[in-house]
Formats: sequence, structure tokens, C-alpha cells
Amino acid sequence: MQRRIIGAAVLASLAVIFLPGLLEKPNIQPITPMYPSFNVPKRPIPKQVPNLKIEPVTQAISQKPQIIVSTVPKPISIEKPQISKQPQTALEKAPETPKLSAWIVQLGNYSNHKIARHWQKILRKNKFAAFLEPIEINGKKMLRLQVGPVLEKSEGERIMRVIKKRFVINGEVLRYPN
Repeated sequence: MQRRIIGAAVLASLAVIFLPGLLEKPNIQPITPMYPSFNVPKRPIPKQVPNLKIEPVTQAISQKPQIIVSTVPKPISIEKPQISKQPQTALEKAPETPKLSAWIVQLGNYSNHKIARHWQKILRKNKFAAFLEPIEINGKKMLRLQVGPVLEKSEGERIMRVIKKRFVINGEVLRYPN
């Protein structure tokens, strides 16, 4: 008997809560777009083209193709250059090309590869060119976290300051490749 009274009380309280919401007329308002509407003009209807009569070609081609004959030039004899066995002077040597070098920001060496990949992922999401370089220190495999390379050292220093400010990671600007 007590269970029936409790069940009836629960049903009555549910009816008091939900019936007014079900019996009310829903107040639905149209959704206004969040972007401005554009008045796009309709495409103009093209004017009708007058009927054109296309007549098939019935005349045969009466001209014969012309054959052009060209003369073949005579072969030219080429002399082999003489190679001197004298040593070249300093002026005759080709100038050396300057070696290109770049700069990177080294942020740390991580023995925990999961943490290194986590930091790489965070830096890449923030538009930094982060990469990991596998290294071995005292027989232990580690990952070196680096950002770059950039051509100017000043650009590397600027990147280092931004990373230090945003992520509180200290680093150093190094020449790349070492």
C-alpha cells in the first residue's frame, strides 16, 4: 500500500512538471542568418539567335600539297683541344661557392619520447616549424626538439623570444647544420 502511494505521488509530480510544457503553444521564431544576405541579380536571358543555315562543303580541294626539299649541310670537323699538364695558377681556379647556413632554435633534449612529440605537436599547432632529431647521449636514445631552420640569426632569436613568452620554454639559437 505504501508503494502505491509513493508511485502515485511521483506520477502526480511528473504531471505537474511536464504537462504545462506540453500543453503550451510552442513559440517558434524564425532563425535569422548570422551573415548578411547578398542581392545577387538573376542571369539575363540571352536573346534568341537568328536561325543560321550551315551548308556542307561540296567542293573538293584542287591544290596539291607542295614538297619542300632542303639540303643537308656538310659535317664540320672539330679539333680536339690540347690539354696542358702545367699546374693552374690561383687566378685560373674557379671561385668557391659560399656555404649556405641557417639557424635553428634548440628547445631541449628529451629522453621521454612521448613528451617530445607532445611539445612538437603543440608548437606545430601554433604555426612553428618544429621537428625532432634522434640523438644518442651516453648510450641513451633521446629526441632533440628544434624549431626552424631560418636564414637569419635575428629571426631565430625572435622565434626564441616568442616561444619563451608563450610556452615558458628556454632555448638557444644554433647554426644549422652544425
